[in-house]
Amino acid sequence: MSVFEPAFFPLQYPLIFPRGEDGYRRDIPYNEDADTATLERLNVTQKEWIAYKVQQRETDESTLMFCRRLLQQFLVDSYSIIESSHLRWYRVHQKEVRAEMYKGLTEAILRGETQSTSTGKRVVLPSTFVGGSRYMIQNYQNVMAICGWAGFPDLFITFTCNHKWPGLVEFLNIYNLKPEDRQDLVCRLFKIKLDELIKDIKRGEIFGYVKSGIHSLSILLTYVYILDKLNILPIFA
Repeated sequence: MSVFEPAFFPLQYPLIFPRGEDGYRRDIPYNEDADTATLERLNVTQKEWIAYKVQQRETDESTLMFCRRLLQQFLVDSYSIIESSHLRWYRVHQKEVRAEMYKGLTEAILRGETQSTSTGKRVVLPSTFVGGSRYMIQNYQNVMAICGWAGFPDLFITFTCNHKWPGLVEFLNIYNLKPEDRQDLVCRLFKIKLDELIKDIKRGEIFGYVKSGIHSLSILLTYVYILDKLNILPIFA
């Protein structure tokens, strides 16, 4: 069954969709109240639908957010679906990413391969694909260029996540949950505090004037990467 079938999620997660309601459909309007002439696209993407579902709301039962381990499985499966869709698009749109510059006979000749049996076709991922080799190489080169311009770094600051932050524990106690049951909240709170720390360092100048700064996330929490790919990390509803 295709992941775009309305019955895919209800059949995969009957406990989350107990009434058999439809999952994602390709014909969901992007904004029912807006003028269709002013919209760039008319329908909601699968990633936006998943981002909508993974939110806790007062006007909705939000059954998914209290499923504990089933919520973790839903997030991982959703990430896999979105990532496979991206990879499928790159595979069938190689001309748009100018992959002919990096594969095929031209590249084989440059490598000195003259045997036809050693030449094949491969899918090239652009530097915009997060986690790809070209993405990592480009970021590395950008960092080295910044260091070459600004000089050696003066401070190396490590900011770690604490699953026992008082505000987080107090909120979870209301619903009799543990931090591992709502890792999405842990990751979101970590991202909020990280952004505030970077803001204090750059704008607040708590360590003095900042000429340049570089930060990266060592995926201490796997869900930081997953939620970021689903575009739901900065939202704290």
